[in-house]
Amino acid sequence: MNKIFKVIWSKSKQCYIVVSEIAKNKTGKKKIVVASILAALTMTANIVTVEGAIPEGTRTDHLGLAIGTSSNSKSNQSVAIGYASSAEAPGANPENPATAVGAGANANGAGTVALGLSANATGTNAVALGGGSNGGTNKTEATAANTTAIGFNAKASKSGAAAIGSGAKASGSDSISFGTDTVADSEKAIAIGAGSKATNIGATALGRSSAATAASATAVGIEASA
Repeated sequence: MNKIFKVIWSKSKQCYIVVSEIAKNKTGKKKIVVASILAALTMTANIVTVEGAIPEGTRTDHLGLAIGTSSNSKSNQSVAIGYASSAEAPGANPENPATAVGAGANANGAGTVALGLSANATGTNAVALGGGSNGGTNKTEATAANTTAIGFNAKASKSGAAAIGSGAKASGSDSISFGTDTVADSEKAIAIGAGSKATNIGATALGRSSAATAASATAVGIEASA
């Protein structure tokens, strides 16, 4: 005699079992379908909630990305993330977009990067990394081509200048200031060490509170002068 079997879900045993074909599955297809629909709706609701929580800014170019209230991505592939952030690389190709991350951050120029509260990078390949005061003058700024400013209120303002450290200032072409409140304000001047100052062409000050004030002068050591 032929016997026909099938596999059904046993509600009492909480597993699949083999039974005669005439046995019934008490779970029921309707319950399974309803449960699946409810699960799908729950997942969809969660996705909508997450997306709705992220305000989108303005994208002048459709290939840019702007996230945050009043953020603005103005050119191809440029990224602006944060309240009132702005990224623009006029005429740039996708390999040199501008990137601004942080409330009030501004990146304007091909390859510019501004990261931090009110950080400001303007000029080709300028990089500004550091926080500042919202809307105030104490902000990290790299404002010429190929400049680098890293640290709270660090400022690099002439081509090729680098200011690294809180309050560091490099305002001469190709000048370097490294350390808290260092100053290199002439062409190719170098100041390294907290509070050091190099204030003439080619001057070098190495050491805390050292000062090099004559052209091509070198001061080495704590509070040294030349």
